[in-house]
Amino acid sequence: HVSNACSGGGRMTRGPLICIDSVDGGGSTTQRDRLVATLTSRGVNTFSTAQPSTGPAGKLIRDVLNGRASERMDGEALQRLFVADRVDHLARVVEPARARGCAVICDRGELSTVIYHAAGATTNHDESIRANRAFNWHWEIAIPTLTIVLAVPDHIAAARRLSRGGPRELFDVASFQDRVARLYCDADNLVMSDKRWRYLAENRSVNASLVV
Repeated sequence: HVSNACSGGGRMTRGPLICIDSVDGGGSTTQRDRLVATLTSRGVNTFSTAQPSTGPAGKLIRDVLNGRASERMDGEALQRLFVADRVDHLARVVEPARARGCAVICDRGELSTVIYHAAGATTNHDESIRANRAFNWHWEIAIPTLTIVLAVPDHIAAARRLSRGGPRELFDVASFQDRVARLYCDADNLVMSDKRWRYLAENRSVNASLVV
């Protein structure tokens, strides 16, 4: 569900951007919805959204991921398309909602692009190079107020991916998702920046005290 307007009451101050990240099948959508529900019940203005977005770039990304695109796309070009979609999504949707005082809760954010681009590397050294390259693509883009990374056992995430049905998506290969999970765990060391990512075990649910 993607909200079209803020819900709840509260002061009209610039809202935070909270991104929830995980491996595919890691529960980011579920936890986003739980966090939105909890914050709304506490009277916080909320806006629920996701990346890839429903904008033109986001629609193309989904077609590529689902195998509906007429041709395959180069891996780096695809990750840069995620960034282009993020720029568009921030301008059209996220920043206007934040200006209205909403706490924007987003299923995935810039860390996802950093990790997934790094996961396509063939060596550990190349992982770091690719991660920092992807991070630098976001240099002039508004950063999230908080990024939450969900920790979920590999076999549970894999079972969820299988249960979705339909054709397998581009990133659903088990070995690739294993690398994604490892890189999320090592994000602080992978990206040379002053950002710090907040990790949270999924089975504890997202605590609204993190953002209010």
